Amino acid sequence: MPIAGIRPKLFAICVLVICGIGVHANEPETNFLEFWKHFRAAVLERKWEQIQSCTEFPLKTHGELDWSPQGEVTESKFQRLFEKFLAQRVFVTKADGQLAQLSHEEQIRNLVSPPKEEPSSRNWARVEDMQFRRTTGGWKLYLLYLDEE
Repeated sequence: MPIAGIRPKLFAICVLVICGIGVHANEPETNFLEFWKHFRAAVLERKWEQIQSCTEFPLKTHGELDWSPQGEVTESKFQRLFEKFLAQRVFVTKADGQLAQLSHEEQIRNLVSPPKEEPSSRNWARVEDMQFRRTTGGWKLYLLYLDEE
């Protein structure tokens, strides 16, 4: 087989591999952004069945500090806890550097897409006081940081 015939095939394979890697490298972020839009809309419209389908149960909870108690919430108690979470007020830094106090619901309303500076990886993401992870069933909310009041 002549070498000239192999080179175009090898080149085509290399292009497919490189392009494939590029597509897959961006896939989790794109999928999380799509998930976030769906989750955010469900939360703002209080569509509890959709919110629960986006949640891994039992949902883990944690206080604000490392030594805070950890807990778990079942599906039957989720709505009440999540309503409390949405009403919980937290301090945020505004664009002008000033502190403001917003509820989690207001934060979610303002976050059309999650901030880029939040740490994330191919399998998990954090948005404010919520942590999400990729499961075999897609992205799921799996942990809430709650005020200890």
